[in-house]
Amino acid sequence: AGRLEAEFNGRGYTVSGNGSWSSRSEWALWGPTVGGVIDNPEFDPDQESFSQWGVTAFKEWYLPRFQKLRGEVNWLDGRNLDRFSQYQFSFFGDTRLNGFAGSGVRFDTAALAHLGYSFNLFGAVRFDASLEGPDVERRDTGIGSQHFSGVGLSANFPFKWKTVWSLGYGRGLQSDIPELEGDQEF
Repeated sequence: AGRLEAEFNGRGYTVSGNGSWSSRSEWALWGPTVGGVIDNPEFDPDQESFSQWGVTAFKEWYLPRFQKLRGEVNWLDGRNLDRFSQYQFSFFGDTRLNGFAGSGVRFDTAALAHLGYSFNLFGAVRFDASLEGPDVERRDTGIGSQHFSGVGLSANFPFKWKTVWSLGYGRGLQSDIPELEGDQEF
């Protein structure tokens, strides 16, 4: 595996790009057996090697009284992605989506938008609110683009023994997968 990253910062803007290329040392047919024969229509021998890439751009605006606004967009894509290498919603990073982390939604390509607001009390306790909305697509399903949106609230504060505690809440506002709409995470 190899990974390349580049980042530009200027006048409050940040633009970064990354790409990774991976090749598995072993990639044999796997899956359930039917009559003693492995039957897996998802297996593709070309997925022995795969790549992922993405671009992120964001801007932060610092407001009076320890407040900040942040706007961010991400574009993610890849080639020869299987269920082990596809992107999925998470708590952190480029694929974060409040209310959907751990939902099992996997995708090959995505356009994500994030809008956030935060403020600090006494320079020690931070409160954040965010609204996020991606469009994702999983090429092997033929479903096309799916839209999701989520909202999140969080707080970080210092605690004993020089630790920082974080509390968070996320809710899925809208989903093209009806059973995920309204999901919550703490």
